[in-house]
Amino acid sequence: MEPAEPAPKAVVLAASQRRQAIAQAVDELGRGPSPTIAGWFRSMRLPLPRVTKVATASAAGLAPDRTRRLFDHWHGLSGGSDIPHYRRIDPVEIPSLLGYLAIVEVLDGGTNYRYRLYGADIVRHTGIEMTGRTTADLVDRAKVAPFIPMFFAALNTRTLYDRAPWYSEHQPPAHISQLYWHRLALPLVDDQGAVTRLLLSIVPSERADFHLRTGP
Repeated sequence: MEPAEPAPKAVVLAASQRRQAIAQAVDELGRGPSPTIAGWFRSMRLPLPRVTKVATASAAGLAPDRTRRLFDHWHGLSGGSDIPHYRRIDPVEIPSLLGYLAIVEVLDGGTNYRYRLYGADIVRHTGIEMTGRTTADLVDRAKVAPFIPMFFAALNTRTLYDRAPWYSEHQPPAHISQLYWHRLALPLVDDQGAVTRLLLSIVPSERADFHLRTGP
């Protein structure tokens, strides 16, 4: 029997290093694939994630069905504008999707995000309750490596900058979850038209039946 592969070593990054790495990933995503994000996943010995900016009028390529339905609901709330107002989001209208939803508030110009809502089904699958906490807090509490929450922060910020949805599929480290995750970030605006919140769909899958990459 071959010996088990050793677990990844803990990675400790100073706050300034994390901010710089996230900013680099955000910049790279604005131009194409991100070598920085690829490096994060390789360091965790995980397949490279699928990451894509979504056309605001089409849910093509999104999975699973819950994700497509939330996209269609968000798009239908726009009322003739590109992005719906955050007050248009009423959980009562989407009860079947609520358990896998999160809403984050943009803090400090997009360098941090606070979870105003974190669905009960996400908590059930991950064992992590994020309501009232921030993405910076999640990075600080990462047990092995902060790269998964840094990955989320980069996608959040790209959604903020582009004023457009971003979608990802990824496999987390085994100590976090044995599932695979589909994540969609949708921008929401305030009275001044600024993106101040993001609506997130975070849905698990038991099979890696999506487009994870293993190459460069």
